[in-house]
Amino acid sequence: GFHLIINLIMWPIVFLSGAFFPFDNLPEWMKIIVYINPLTYGVDASRYFLTNISKFNIFTDVIVLLVSSALCILVAAYIFEKTTIE
Repeated sequence: GFHLIINLIMWPIVFLSGAFFPFDNLPEWMKIIVYINPLTYGVDASRYFLTNISKFNIFTDVIVLLVSSALCILVAAYIFEKTTIE
């Protein structure tokens, strides 16, 4: 069951990151999801370092990745603190 849930979450994130196809032709409501997705900025930064072609500014990519990483770490630390037995 765990693998099913992880795949249910991960595959839409990967497909909406721009890794497999450009997201320029997507509907506007789906572009909002793409811009919220942190993997979009990771793929864009990788594309910049490999080919010098990117959709966003590299500084935007790095800032979004750092902020989303910090947010995930803070949420994980909070949840871990609540679940530890004293």
